[in-house]
Amino acid sequence: MNGFDRRRKAKEQSILQTALTLFMHQGIKSTSIQTIAKQAQVSPVTVFNYFGSKEKLLDQTCSLYFDSTYEDFKQVIDSEQSFEEKMQYLIFTKGQVSKDIHADFYEALMLKYSHPDEHMVAFLKKGIILYQVLFEQGKAEGMISKELSMPALMLYMQLLTTSMQDEAIYKDILPFSDEIMNMFLYGIYGKRE
Repeated sequence: MNGFDRRRKAKEQSILQTALTLFMHQGIKSTSIQTIAKQAQVSPVTVFNYFGSKEKLLDQTCSLYFDSTYEDFKQVIDSEQSFEEKMQYLIFTKGQVSKDIHADFYEALMLKYSHPDEHMVAFLKKGIILYQVLFEQGKAEGMISKELSMPALMLYMQLLTTSMQDEAIYKDILPFSDEIMNMFLYGIYGKRE
């Protein structure tokens, strides 16, 4: 990649990262292209030249969000932490994101999630593999019942994933993210000491 292409890619990433931060905290409707351009230290025309429209910028911003979520998840899974430490981190992170994310950006993310394009399908497949690695660790450490087969655990994950793609469900889920993550990990019986 030559110097021009590197600068162009860096500018594109700066715009995307700026848009992600603003959409997450201010929401989509409250964030103008002018605001994104000013924060990214480019002109509004540059934003349009790179992305064409606010809708296309939003779509790529959602993809960036999912990619960074995957990278964070992968880093946790690849760490030397115990299964329980990883689960606690994931619960805390999910809970924190649900508190920090603006409702209309969350809805845009879930809309992309519920109508997966090629990029989203790849993201979901990679995520499933990471959960499989995590479940294997949980079984090896005695934190997940050895009686549960990996196909059953993965089917459970698929059921959750599929149900999250239903608009009637994802529109109401944000306030309950902590509870749902806890239920996912510990069942309705709850964590036992």
